[in-house]
Amino acid sequence: MFTRTARTLTAAALAAAGVGLGAVGTAQAATASCGYINIGSPGNVNLHGMYAGQVEQVYNTCNGYTWAHFQWATAYQQGPYRSDTVFVSINSWSNGGQVTGPVSTAVKDVDSPGMYIHDANPDTFIAYAQVSCAAAWGTWHAYANGANWGGPAPYSC
Repeated sequence: MFTRTARTLTAAALAAAGVGLGAVGTAQAATASCGYINIGSPGNVNLHGMYAGQVEQVYNTCNGYTWAHFQWATAYQQGPYRSDTVFVSINSWSNGGQVTGPVSTAVKDVDSPGMYIHDANPDTFIAYAQVSCAAAWGTWHAYANGANWGGPAPYSC
């Protein structure tokens, strides 16, 4: 789990780099210790010889929830396989996961339901995406100490 100091330092570093941390859909500025951050590295999905998109883990420093975010590649969305669908999930090491139903390429950004990080022991999570026969996952991340256990892993078919 990130400490308040670590969140503040991360937010300050992002703010210095010009990255906004405000909540989606609001014009108000976020406080320096609260916002969304991407965790670890994303995993790429390649399908039919094309880059289809990537999945990454997102963490809300305000409420302690994490979820998986998948974004389709524009060229894949507009290509001959645009009828494909993706299942996106956030999985904990010990406490199962949350998954979307199949979501088509018509939806650019797909988010899994979130999971509260302290409901799992250990509080370690991974973002996962499955498109047809291809799958990928981002970095396994342990919130208790900030360690990354491995990944990302791209798969192609």
